[in-house]
Amino acid sequence: MENVMKTVTDYCTDAAFRLLLALIVWLVGKALIKAAGKAMKKARLFTKLDQTAGSFARNVMITVLYIVLIISVVSILGVPMASTITVLASGAMAVSLALQGSLGNVAAGFMLLLFRPFNVGDYACLDGNEGTVKEIGIFYTVITTPQNTEISVPNGNLMNTTIINYTANQLRRIDYKFTVSKNTDLETAIRVTNGVIERNEMTLKEPAPVVSVSDTTDTGMVVQARVWVKKENYLVCKENLIKETAQAYQEKGITQPSIHVIS
Repeated sequence: MENVMKTVTDYCTDAAFRLLLALIVWLVGKALIKAAGKAMKKARLFTKLDQTAGSFARNVMITVLYIVLIISVVSILGVPMASTITVLASGAMAVSLALQGSLGNVAAGFMLLLFRPFNVGDYACLDGNEGTVKEIGIFYTVITTPQNTEISVPNGNLMNTTIINYTANQLRRIDYKFTVSKNTDLETAIRVTNGVIERNEMTLKEPAPVVSVSDTTDTGMVVQARVWVKKENYLVCKENLIKETAQAYQEKGITQPSIHVIS
């Protein structure tokens, strides 16, 4: 009986020690991986990469480190590595069949990194959601909307939908249509509109802005303006042009102006 009790006691002690050690390794490992993630952002190897590739590479490295940590913890718990590898292989096969969509997201992430339809920091419309690309992860691409909310879009969706990258090029064009009353002198309206555009420091001379009469309606005439700006000035310039044009029309007595922003 004493031998049995000693055996049970030794077993429980060993199990408790392994469990405690595994817990310590897990907590320390998580802390180290978190620190490694922060260090990677400043590491020379990753800083040589552009922001998009660097972010994706860090996510892959962190995932690999977590896999190594999990295997280490399982090993400490006394599970034979041969059995562990067999179980992991079987589990991976089962998971791959059950999570084909998730694995598709991983493959899509690599495709996005390879073909670069957008980069981190670009303003784009992804799967119907507009915002600034914050991160291209292994499974999801995260965008921040103008309302400062975050949307995670599955990478697989992005390979089967239209992607609109508004900031892919250095220049963007602002299109406006101004509806003025029928008794308005169109030459005056065009001259006033051109004056507003010329006074705005963010509008470009080349390509030259174009202001013209584009259409008529039952209530008035449509004056259209096309203005080129640098992509980083697009939103501010658009807002300024709306305000300044409305004020200029009012000062010149141009009645019933209606402004429509096209893009």
